[in-house]
Amino acid sequence: MNRLCYEGRPIGSVDALGRVLGFEPRALLRLERESGRLYRPGPKRIKGDGTVRETLDPAPFLKDVQRRINARIFNRVTFPRFLQGGIKDRQSPRDYVRNAGLHSGAKILINEDITRFYPSISARRVRRIWLDFFRFPREIADLLTLLTTHDGVLPQGAPTSTYLANLVFWDTEPEFAASMARAGLRYSRYVDDISVSSARALTRREIQDVIGGIRSQCTKLGFRLKKSKHAIFSAARPMLVNGLVVNEKVSLQRSERSKLRAARRALAVLATTERATSEYARMFRSVRGRHGPLGRMHPNLVARIKQALDEIAPLPKDEADGCST
Repeated sequence: MNRLCYEGRPIGSVDALGRVLGFEPRALLRLERESGRLYRPGPKRIKGDGTVRETLDPAPFLKDVQRRINARIFNRVTFPRFLQGGIKDRQSPRDYVRNAGLHSGAKILINEDITRFYPSISARRVRRIWLDFFRFPREIADLLTLLTTHDGVLPQGAPTSTYLANLVFWDTEPEFAASMARAGLRYSRYVDDISVSSARALTRREIQDVIGGIRSQCTKLGFRLKKSKHAIFSAARPMLVNGLVVNEKVSLQRSERSKLRAARRALAVLATTERATSEYARMFRSVRGRHGPLGRMHPNLVARIKQALDEIAPLPKDEADGCST
């Protein structure tokens, strides 16, 4: 299926919304009045390009409401496979590794990134989602907009924000993805990262048409593409999606593998003198945990690495019991 659809029941009143979310209507209305004051600065996230992404952390009660919106409204939305970011789907799991895997083995890869994506999604745009996609009445659309936006924009860090970000292009993106498929191309979006790949060589005109189509879809809604993240890859060099190499199969970049090898060597050196210390225990857990992404792509290799770590530089028994693999 290449379209988005909401399969839940219509929500026609604040009383009905309260029943769906499991809250008294007056509690939701009180949150509506206070929602602007119910955020605090969240953790800063370092992006792949080194820039800092600011986040906001909703107050516990508002966060609980937003999580219930996810579980009881957004989880009733069918999202097509080309949307890969932040969607819980047991039948078709999605994440950055699987998104990269959609483009493995390509001959041409085109990447675009939407600049300041979350801050560019206005409360007006969110309201249109509640009105036009979900077809909720204005009273409910207004209430849900206030419960899911902050200072007039979509707050990064709120539980509901990624779902709303996935719905921003709900009325144009399915057809655009379908047009790519008809041309033999693979299209995906991981929140603000857009990738299009082809198993065949593309002409310069075809590449320009793809880029123009992505730009047109974004600019119609007031988004801009980040020039520094624009990239066209051929199979003659490493092709990257979400920082992962996809030339033949999904894998970590060589630089990341080198960092893991250096971390293992440092751990082995520390084990010769500091194995009984808490610093060693912390480093052991850190090094083991950093192999998690590699294990998604090369499980047999990582199993051997972890076995070697346990043999060469194991934790004491009481420490190892709490160590996650």
